[in-house]
Amino acid sequence: MHSVVISGAGLWTPDEIVTNEELVEAYNGWASRYNEQHAAEIAAGDCVEKPLSSAEFIEKASGIKQRYTYCKEGILDVDRMRPEHTRAVARRTFPPGGNGVACRARRDANGG
Repeated sequence: MHSVVISGAGLWTPDEIVTNEELVEAYNGWASRYNEQHAAEIAAGDCVEKPLSSAEFIEKASGIKQRYTYCKEGILDVDRMRPEHTRAVARRTFPPGGNGVACRARRDANGG
């Protein structure tokens, strides 16, 4: 029989924040582009138009004003709309400031 030992417990809050305003800007950019690319299908009734959102709607529907994330760069990318998640990232441990610092350094190196 195997013994299970909990050798530590703790709480870590990532240092990067995604606000509703940032999320809405990215989503609305994606939705507008989708609607433009599928305008003919939408007009013909073969495809449903993606609705635009607002920060107020998100807060009213969910009660959330902002969310913490370990690396927000992919979440707000209209071409991606999700965080970077690879096996290498999944295996990392994130001490306070650890991955956020790496993400900021990557953004700075890429000019933004």
